[in-house]
Amino acid sequence: MSDRIGHRKMLRYVVPVVTLSYIGRMIAANPLGVQLADIAGRVSDTAGDIPFLSRLYRNAKNTGPLHYAVAFEQTLAVSKALTAFAAAALFYFAPFSAFPAIFIIAAALSLLYLFL
Repeated sequence: MSDRIGHRKMLRYVVPVVTLSYIGRMIAANPLGVQLADIAGRVSDTAGDIPFLSRLYRNAKNTGPLHYAVAFEQTLAVSKALTAFAAAALFYFAPFSAFPAIFIIAAALSLLYLFL
């Protein structure tokens, strides 16, 4: 499907499903709801990997694989660290409302795929 409709369009279809799956996981009230939200998240994550990796390899080919890989990994490490510190701060200062807030943050961060 990704080859037929293009990578950018595929991400436009997949990213809202990823975002909604995080919100669905947060509000799921029973095991079936949790499982359906998890299935939607896993399928959309897998469907989003193809256009994401295609873009990654194309950029690496254009700029030099080593330079691009190092910059990508550094950016990924910094963003993961900042997200972990934000999550830790949420759990420290607001332990009862932190769990839903983490899912909202994950849903918001998944929207960044639209900028690829």
